[in-house]
Amino acid sequence: QWLLSEAVSRRSFFALVLFILSALLLEYLSYQQIGVISWITPRLWLASGLLLALVIIYRSVQQLIQDIKTKTFLPILFTLCLIGLLLWPLIDPSRGVIGQDATQQVAAGLNAFTRSDMNYTGRAFLGYPSRQYLLAALPAMLAGRSEMALQIGFAWPFWIGLLLFSNSFRAWGREKGIRHSDGLALAAVSALFVFPYVTEYYLYFEHTLFPVCFSLQAIGWLLLFLIRPTFFHTIALYWTGSMLVYCYTTGLAAVAILVVLLLLICLEVLLRKKPSRSGTALPSAFFADPYPASAGLVIALAVLVTVVLSLAFGRGDRISVLRSAKISELIEAAKAGLSIAFLHRPATYAGYLLPLVWLYLALAIIFRFGPVHFVVAGWTLSVFALSQMLQGYAIYPPAISFSRTLVTVPVLVTAWYLLAAGLLQANKIKQRKPARRYLEASLLALIILLNLGVGIRNVALPVVQGDAAKYFAPAELYNMRLLISDLNRTAANEELYDHDAFNMILYTDNVWLKNPGDYTAYFFPNARIVLLGSDMPLPGDLDLEVKTLLYVVQAKSPEQLPAGFGHPETVIVPKKDDPTLQLQRLIYRP
Repeated sequence: QWLLSEAVSRRSFFALVLFILSALLLEYLSYQQIGVISWITPRLWLASGLLLALVIIYRSVQQLIQDIKTKTFLPILFTLCLIGLLLWPLIDPSRGVIGQDATQQVAAGLNAFTRSDMNYTGRAFLGYPSRQYLLAALPAMLAGRSEMALQIGFAWPFWIGLLLFSNSFRAWGREKGIRHSDGLALAAVSALFVFPYVTEYYLYFEHTLFPVCFSLQAIGWLLLFLIRPTFFHTIALYWTGSMLVYCYTTGLAAVAILVVLLLLICLEVLLRKKPSRSGTALPSAFFADPYPASAGLVIALAVLVTVVLSLAFGRGDRISVLRSAKISELIEAAKAGLSIAFLHRPATYAGYLLPLVWLYLALAIIFRFGPVHFVVAGWTLSVFALSQMLQGYAIYPPAISFSRTLVTVPVLVTAWYLLAAGLLQANKIKQRKPARRYLEASLLALIILLNLGVGIRNVALPVVQGDAAKYFAPAELYNMRLLISDLNRTAANEELYDHDAFNMILYTDNVWLKNPGDYTAYFFPNARIVLLGSDMPLPGDLDLEVKTLLYVVQAKSPEQLPAGFGHPETVIVPKKDDPTLQLQRLIYRP
């Protein structure tokens, strides 16, 4: 009860400092590969993360029960609609993606679970920190290497983030005594799905969405920390901020804004020792004594130390590689990012909310909303520009590179929510008129419906502009997606399980079908993959003591095959949807 309800005091502050120093020491010693420490630290980290997830779920269930008891129907209906929207891509395979990157990432996480140190401080897919893939691999480790487990692995942190994001907004509204606080919170949460890149990378199911997942959680814990700066909220904020360090590279942008805002808010409280212009929005618990603000400073510094450790020992991703050495080309790249952000050319960033982006950034950058919003606006503009100026692993078209700005979406939505909440609180007296209250409630309900409608449209089409686009284009990776789905169905029919040894032979001349091993590394790690062009003979060392699945896709198989393969079966995948893939499938059963 003390952990969850009592604000940080003098006594608990020193306990907090000791806890954080111990965590940082364990982190440092893990990098030194000290046996027992390397075994203990990742398990403590994973247990802590799962505990936080369980607390978030518990609080959400409590809130739902309270809504049912008080007959608060709007949040209940919203929850049902959101559950339907989020489960749709998992239930309908044509809406989601099984990506070559995602399969390699989860395979790396599953392999890490077999190591004593869980590759906790190591690198995995393309040099990215391995830690994030442990979370993605949990469903597959518990339930087997299925398509559903792969998708849930990248979806569940997003679900947890949405729960905490929504509950923290509702808690903030209750703390401030804002009328229509629930409606305003749900309008803000639903606004996330208006941004096409959010829905696209949810459908894509891979690590690019992780910075958004943990940004949602970091914002939630930060708001709860400001409302009630308890020991538990402080530790939760530290864990989540540190997790952002070890996500996909854009998580570092979220870390930057989190640390700056914590420093800005907490230093102002400590220096002024009373609410000021930007501090009046903070709950009174933050001004009762200096220890809550001091705890915030400790968290900011601890997350900064975590960044330093990751840069010094653990990271392999290309954080600071520019796409060009020429200033003029970098300026043009920055313009391309700003063009998408403000003109929706050549991709869409904010949908119908674009005018709100213009208005907020213009007013925030001229200091109309105070220092916190000025920092948020400057950071947002920087991310827009850097999304194109930084190269990463390759120079991508602007629409794909702009997916790096995903991390700005929850921050912008939070800024809008806080401004709207402050406006409603300032006009509390005027809201006593029934007609005005009814109009405001109707407007919020309309915004929620509109936002959910746009989100449903983004999933139904689906609207894809970044990496996921190639999986829906028939001339690119769409056929590979269908081939892998057929391989999984055929293996299940043949009673081949994920760790069984068998051969998969693919005859193809299509360059987009040349990487089945990237997928089978996850689905069938013990399968032997043989990739052949038209008329090429089977390898002489092919083991025909195990089952063999032979596919011919946009190529010719040799006229002579070993006895037992029989006649090829022509298959159209899928049978109902269009476009379709026609392939020949032969099965050798020893």
